[in-house]
Amino acid sequence: MPTRRALLIGATAPDLRGVARDMELMTEALLRHRFEPGDIDVVVPATRAQIDAALKRMVCRATEDDVILVHYSGHAAKLESCARPARSGFPLGEAGSYRFLVPSDIEESTDGDFRGYTNAELSLALAALTRKTKNVTVVMDCCYAGRLYRGGEPRSERVARGDSSDEPSVRHVHFCGRWVRAAAEHYEQVLVEHGDELRQRHAEANPYALRLLACGPSSVAYETLTSGPSSEGGPAGVLTMLLHDALMQVEAEYTTWQQLGRIIRETPRRGRPQRPTMAGPYRRLLFSLDERQDLGEVGVSLNRGRLMLVGGSLAGIGRGDRYQIFPPSPLPGTLAVADARVTVVGSGYAEVEPNTNLHTLAPGGSARIVQYGHPRASVELEGISRASPEGELLHARVEALGYLEVRYRGDTPTDMPTVAHVKVESGELRLWAPWCGFDRKYGFDLKCRPDDAGHLVDHLYDALHRLARASVLRDLVSSEPRWEPAPKFTLSAHRIEREGPGPELGRSGEILFFGDRLTVHLRCRQKCFLSALLIGPDAEISLLTRAEPGGVEVLPGEIGYRLGQRSGLPRGELAGVKLVRPSISTTDGRLRGSLVVVLSDEEIDMRGWVQEGVSEPDHRDPLGPSDLRRNIQIAPKARGANVYIEMFDFFLE
Repeated sequence: MPTRRALLIGATAPDLRGVARDMELMTEALLRHRFEPGDIDVVVPATRAQIDAALKRMVCRATEDDVILVHYSGHAAKLESCARPARSGFPLGEAGSYRFLVPSDIEESTDGDFRGYTNAELSLALAALTRKTKNVTVVMDCCYAGRLYRGGEPRSERVARGDSSDEPSVRHVHFCGRWVRAAAEHYEQVLVEHGDELRQRHAEANPYALRLLACGPSSVAYETLTSGPSSEGGPAGVLTMLLHDALMQVEAEYTTWQQLGRIIRETPRRGRPQRPTMAGPYRRLLFSLDERQDLGEVGVSLNRGRLMLVGGSLAGIGRGDRYQIFPPSPLPGTLAVADARVTVVGSGYAEVEPNTNLHTLAPGGSARIVQYGHPRASVELEGISRASPEGELLHARVEALGYLEVRYRGDTPTDMPTVAHVKVESGELRLWAPWCGFDRKYGFDLKCRPDDAGHLVDHLYDALHRLARASVLRDLVSSEPRWEPAPKFTLSAHRIEREGPGPELGRSGEILFFGDRLTVHLRCRQKCFLSALLIGPDAEISLLTRAEPGGVEVLPGEIGYRLGQRSGLPRGELAGVKLVRPSISTTDGRLRGSLVVVLSDEEIDMRGWVQEGVSEPDHRDPLGPSDLRRNIQIAPKARGANVYIEMFDFFLE
């Protein structure tokens, strides 16, 4: 039988007063969600040796079906690398800046015995856990949480020390002098001892672990004294308090981590600003591997009396789209509290007008698409009569939500892109896409049983919808307003050759091969956020920068950012992102792919575009109609972000 196991690590410090309370809050919340007391391992105060031993103990005990949760509460620190070269542009990752947890015995460190627990070691422990079970959740209530599994680009900054005043404490500390040298020596030793293991990790982030982080990679986390259900026992970490209160009000069987993240981010709180973030498989139900498609669901928020959708034109939301508004984490059968129509769309937000007055809305509410205000793309039918049974069925199904428009051969041309053609050929209904490179026959036997006809049409619609979304994403390059004034930066894409970047790729027409690895290099003179998405030949859309869902924060400097820079590799060596042949491709013919890079001056979560590729139809496992838009978890603002989009179009052989 699977066991629910938790490891709660509390690294107490003289200036932190909420660590012990964090342990109490998490224990209470986990007991409510069927964790047994004997399976909750609480380590407080946590020394380096105890953290290391507890993680290894968890790895040894874990079995394939176990549910694992690891929670850390305490200080974290970030140091500049002493060995950073001046002009080479390398290294990045942990070799560029050292990030580590600060155990309770950090003051006992010596030059030869540094007690910090590095993000490289934490990353290896996480990889070991996900090899045993994929059901792993990690909560980091500390500063610089966004890159505790991967290092960030070097940055010099002033940081505040923790204090013992009456103000809420900051969960990081400042190191200098010999501590920097001791950390550097320890870090280099870790990289030497575990180099082979570090090479085997995923380039950007572990894809199996759900990570709930107190803040971004260059931000700080706080303790809080704010009032609320969990504040009776004294101060606690902001993230832990919000997580506890959310877990105490939801039912795991009906709640995804995505929904829980909405509740946490939208809950009002006093004190200093802090932006928790979530990465990994956030569509999972709590403490489960089961995922739920959100059927066009996006987050909502009341902003000064205005109802806002979390996402805008970069999420594919359009003016006139109609949504239903639901309370947070609705149970099955829950009725909508309002209908709303989109009236204003910006790059990172959309304002809607509800059909009823909403004076209050519980934090974490959501909106589900009912009807698109205008079609985004068209599908051309050929050799199919409008009045035929298959024509009527296709027409009704394809245009049901309004995302696609059906056209027939000979209709007046429009500016709307035609993403696919459907025609009758040799007794089969065949799908052909002019830009999509799948090369295996994709068709349906028109002589199938009547009971199967509806299922096959749903398969076809599912494929058409994915093709349309990929086409619309490509069109963002030309349709989205450019950043004005244009940011000062250098952006390039490269094929990796001999573990380093090769010549710069052109914007279109490059010939690449399955198995090649790509990287993106950005140098900039102002702070910006970078997201990279890969559109495959089968319309699969992957977010390559998944370690930081709001976009990788890139700071001004000579080094900048390189996609796929693994920590622990020799200087100058890049892992990159590998190009993989889609499942519906069998020949060596030329296929098409695209790399879309989005730069913005504020965080914009592009996960809403992520989708699987077109799959082979199988009437034995019918797909129901699905709208594959995803939630974009950013804080809504009453302005659009400045955005710059580049696309690198290539052919695959």
